[in-house]
Amino acid sequence: MCVLSVRIELSDYGDVRGLVVDSKPGFSPRGVSIIMGKSGSGKTLLANALYMEPVLTIVDIVRKLGLNEKYPAITDAIETVKAMADLYGFRNYNELHKSSRFSVCVESSIASEALVSAGYNPGSVDFVCLTNDKGSPRIELVMGERRATAERTSIELIVTLILNAASIMSWPRQLREGIYSLNYEEVWNVFDSLKRIKKRVDFASGVGVLLRARIPPLVIGEELDFRQILEIETAINYQLLPNRRIVLTEPTGELTKQIFNIARDFVKALKETGEGSIAGPLIYIDDAFDGVSMIDAKELVGVMRDIIANGASIILTTYRPEVIAVEDPYVKDFIDNYVLLYIAGYGLEPMAKFGAINDRLWLVNVDALGEEVYKRAMRMLG
Repeated sequence: MCVLSVRIELSDYGDVRGLVVDSKPGFSPRGVSIIMGKSGSGKTLLANALYMEPVLTIVDIVRKLGLNEKYPAITDAIETVKAMADLYGFRNYNELHKSSRFSVCVESSIASEALVSAGYNPGSVDFVCLTNDKGSPRIELVMGERRATAERTSIELIVTLILNAASIMSWPRQLREGIYSLNYEEVWNVFDSLKRIKKRVDFASGVGVLLRARIPPLVIGEELDFRQILEIETAINYQLLPNRRIVLTEPTGELTKQIFNIARDFVKALKETGEGSIAGPLIYIDDAFDGVSMIDAKELVGVMRDIIANGASIILTTYRPEVIAVEDPYVKDFIDNYVLLYIAGYGLEPMAKFGAINDRLWLVNVDALGEEVYKRAMRMLG
């Protein structure tokens, strides 16, 4: 079973605090985590944060260290992702970034060579972190209970942290909804910028990872094929009508299954790219079972098995857990062995037939987590 060695901390992002607890002990997903929270509990806001915060934190650290002029492909990639976010209707992400804390912490065993290159002894460091604190970026070292800003750095350490931050793939609701209402001219501009970046990527592989995790592999008629640039096989197919109107060819359920396939192709590509320097990507899919039925359960579980086998962890939010609560030995084995954490206020009845789930129902209410429940959950989390 995959054990993710990256710890993600996020706070001050509005209601997200109901889902993610900053530094206690951080958000360390393993296997598959399913979040079933009420409307307004912060599920989609968390998805937005995981889409934009790695991007904004990377651009902050690149700017602070003066790397943007030396490696312009990074700046171009960041601007391309921002254009995509604007296209999909993301709002206020810069304001939220300047009022929040976001940290991706990589276990020292993953970053050992990078730590040595910066003059640190990996044996004395538990985690090295890329952190944004209210718009101020820094690299931090976690040593037991002590956390300190790194006084020295190296290009190898920066690359390692950028790779691990970039390897977070998030599919917020806006991303899925935006897929249905794309504008040809704006999509063409994003496609054109991707082509320019690919011609002059000159800063390790972090740029490619960042783009693959955040730009869907669209195929629009015969003119625009994002797969060629992103190097992901899965395609979201569109027809291009004579009036330049874009029409998506997949219904909702098929698009949902494609999102899982894109995540699988992403982690496979990342496994080849990372060469041991990525602890394990994180896949966050908002409204994960939208439009699919119980007959799709085995197919979805098969794809999730592939994702986990390639070193990733998965977080799903859903109002429809019954989609994978089917009486099938293959599905039951997956849930028993890979689904590790449920954060829920309701909706567990369909899953109750798998008895082991009750042992893993740790945070029983994301909307009003009382002190006693919190303490018990933290004891169970270790």
